[in-house]
Amino acid sequence: MTLDEARLLANVNTRAQTLFEQGYRARWTGRHTLQIRNGRGGAYQLDIQAGTCDCPFFQKNGGRHSCKHALGWKMLLKRQRTCRRLLMLVLIKAWADLDDAPGFKDAAILKATAGFNDVAVPQPEVSHVQA
Repeated sequence: MTLDEARLLANVNTRAQTLFEQGYRARWTGRHTLQIRNGRGGAYQLDIQAGTCDCPFFQKNGGRHSCKHALGWKMLLKRQRTCRRLLMLVLIKAWADLDDAPGFKDAAILKATAGFNDVAVPQPEVSHVQA
């Protein structure tokens, strides 16, 4: 391996760890396939079983080196899940604050106008552990 190849692979590894922060999002399109979208609307198909990607880097390197998508997809999905859970908790907290606001008499009207009702409010997951 040449020094240039080592630098290239180090750069790919670093970028693979920060896909979420770079605006990338992933979604399952099949049992072993993911679509990885970048923040500019481009999308790449990743086959995790075959270890292939249709991005330009992977195509150029003929599969000799993994691309950032193939290296970072697990962390990307994990960060997406964490972000969704955090957003859900923030929304649930905001909903509770809206109900408890002492000076906000029109909360029910606002919620009804927005198309929400108490039945539609998602509840946080509660884990019951037996001792």
